[in-house]
Amino acid sequence: MNECFPGEEKRRYRRSYGVFPCPNCGRTYLRKDSLQRHTLWECGKDPQFQCPFCPQKCKRKSHHIRHMQRQHKDMLDLMNNYVKKEVTAE
Repeated sequence: MNECFPGEEKRRYRRSYGVFPCPNCGRTYLRKDSLQRHTLWECGKDPQFQCPFCPQKCKRKSHHIRHMQRQHKDMLDLMNNYVKKEVTAE
């Protein structure tokens, strides 16, 4: 029973766990949603996110952002400072 809403059951999002192999490349995942993401965005596709500072390419936007934050923090800070100066100059 849910303490916040007496009489209502807790709704639980159930993920499917197990071994889920990709039918295209054979890579396995512990969660079905991870396999679905892999087949939709990654498997057999070229990386679509190009780093503007180096040759690095990523298949996922989150990995692209993480790469730039970790590897090119100095460049991002420089760009942010430049944009702030341009906005305040107007």
